[in-house]
Formats: sequence, C-alpha cells, structure tokens
Amino acid sequence: MFVVRHTRCVMPSRRLDIYRALPGNWGEAAAELIRVETSGEWKDTNPTFSLYISDIARIVDKARPTFWRLLGAGHTYNALRTKFDPAGSYLPSLESVRSKPSPESLELVSKIERVAPSEILASVQRQLLEGRITRASPAVGDLQACIGWANKAWSRS
Repeated sequence: MFVVRHTRCVMPSRRLDIYRALPGNWGEAAAELIRVETSGEWKDTNPTFSLYISDIARIVDKARPTFWRLLGAGHTYNALRTKFDPAGSYLPSLESVRSKPSPESLELVSKIERVAPSEILASVQRQLLEGRITRASPAVGDLQACIGWANKAWSRS
C-alpha cells in the first residue's frame, strides 16, 4: 500500500502570516483552522486534515502540536462562549481573542471538565473566559478544587 504525501501545500500568504505571527493573535489562527477544518478546504491540498496541519507546521516552522492545541482551544472557547454569552454581547469572538484566555488554559479546562463537579466547573469556566483566572494562578479556590478532583480521578484510573 502506498501513501501519497503532498510535499507542497499552497495557501494564501495572509493565512501563512496569521500562523507565522503565533503566539500573538492565537484566536485568529484558531478561527482560521476551524474554518478550514469545517469547510473541508484542506482537501484541496492534502488527503487528510492531519497532513494539512503537518504542512502548515513545516511551512511556518512551528511545532505540529501547537496547531492541534489551537484547534482544540478554539473549539473549547467557542463552546464556552455559546454557553455563557449566547448573544455574543460581552465575550469577544474567537478571532478577537489575543492572550486571555490562553490556549493552554482552555486545554486544561477541557480536561478538568471530564471530572470536576458541574457547579465548580461552571465557575472556573466563566472566570477563565472573563480573564479573572489563569492556568498560572492555581491559588484561586475553584481552580484548586477542580485540580483536586482531577488528581483524584486520574489516580483511580
């Protein structure tokens, strides 16, 4: 069985500029990845979305996991924004997110949500979106409680 791998990924320079500017405006890059993923535009240059991500990473000289983290963080942000601000009246669109919340914080929250009680989780999610809590501020009570729940769940598995 032969696997055909494209060695040349053609894409608009504006899109490449968005990716090269990382970590600056991560929200814009995540929104672009989601757009390409959902539209199927990646099929124009690659047989799989994974190869599309690999090509982007190679072209802009960034690590592949960076793009997967951005994609996951973008999906998480959009889901939380819909949950807490369905009218879009106070939380910025994904394209406008710059530094807070960070992709790493969103990734952490998406992992914690699997094990944390919903009443604690909702508080942490809202504080994260509003920039009142970060991955680097574990002294905050609700986040500390979520980390405790996660550690208990992971130690049992």
